[in-house]
Amino acid sequence: MAINSRRRRRTAIPASVSRSLSLSHSPPRSRREVSTGRMRPETNIFAARRTENSKKMGIWIILSTFLAVQIGQCLSCEHRGVECIDYEVISRHPEYEERQYPSTVWISAKESGPSLSRAQINLYKKLFRYIQGDNLRGEFINSTTPTRTKVVPCQEDSMCEPTYTMSLLVPKDLYDDKFPIPTDVDLFFEREPPKKYVVRSFGGRPSESQWVAEAQKLADLTLKEAGVARDHYYLNWYDPPLQLFNRLNEVWIPKTMKKKYNDQKKFIKDKNDLNEVC
Repeated sequence: MAINSRRRRRTAIPASVSRSLSLSHSPPRSRREVSTGRMRPETNIFAARRTENSKKMGIWIILSTFLAVQIGQCLSCEHRGVECIDYEVISRHPEYEERQYPSTVWISAKESGPSLSRAQINLYKKLFRYIQGDNLRGEFINSTTPTRTKVVPCQEDSMCEPTYTMSLLVPKDLYDDKFPIPTDVDLFFEREPPKKYVVRSFGGRPSESQWVAEAQKLADLTLKEAGVARDHYYLNWYDPPLQLFNRLNEVWIPKTMKKKYNDQKKFIKDKNDLNEVC
């Protein structure tokens, strides 16, 4: 059987068509080639925008940090939006802690009597009238916290009555100016140097007996600590009287230097005074 074979003709492809085919199947350009091509102006615009946004973000972060630092310095301690004392915790114990307090100024009133509750009511009225404008300037004074009551119980004489001194913290913004003089002659200012306290915190609305029980418990817990005062203590509440829940109360007992160091300091002072006289 004869097999018929046909010759295939090679068709000549025009040069223009072959050039177009070669271009259509050319590999994609690299990113470097694209960046150096027509896309280069748009890329520069986006880069400039990113740089500008980065600068703005950096400036915003710096300003935010500066404002936060300034606000922290102005109001370093707050309790429910009210100025308080910025203290340092020296040591923590299971039921109390030791704190270092800075120098402070207080407006105070004093009363003696058998009842703590009655004394606190009478003294708070006097102090509240003072911050509401009952002073020679007629100025309203910002509220602060805590409200502090110093208790000096009777030591030996059973016929004596305890002494109560209630105090309100003077705001820091009045330190650079003269304090408004109270019109009530029973009020007076107290400047307190830096002090250490042992502090016990608790909640609720304590009664008179509960205040005394908490103070006694703190005294018992610190019985072996040297320098803790035994002749007076402080009762502090941080919230206004009308607040019923989530209240913060504290008992403070001052912690002074050791007696040996005090005696040595007194000896140096007496010796210096004698040298001045001679």
